[in-house]
Amino acid sequence: MLARIGDEFMQTNPHYYTHPIAFSGVDSRQPVFRINAMDDPADHRAHLYAFLHLIWFILHAMGRMFEGKYGAKPEFRVDLGKMEHEFASTVVSIARQNEVHRTILSQLGLWPHNLLQPPKQN
Repeated sequence: MLARIGDEFMQTNPHYYTHPIAFSGVDSRQPVFRINAMDDPADHRAHLYAFLHLIWFILHAMGRMFEGKYGAKPEFRVDLGKMEHEFASTVVSIARQNEVHRTILSQLGLWPHNLLQPPKQN
């Protein structure tokens, strides 16, 4: 799981910082290159909501783990269901627009699989 975070989340690695550079052959003696430093907004958004959910998921799981040892204290309660409900419409919209982003949200962000699936056609 942690290896996937390094692969899926945008960070400083050669693939990430070289992918926006494109070369064009206007003049074969002097190739021109363009730098597109902007991330794809839809890709960024999918990763942002995946990371947000993953953090809440981990906090919720750790709270449950600590409750087992120290009892049900308020500081251990992280309401994952409330967070999922709060962001559900946005996340569902992202997932329905792009299959890759749906995979990012469910596999990397651990959003509930059934929430992100497109409605069944009858």
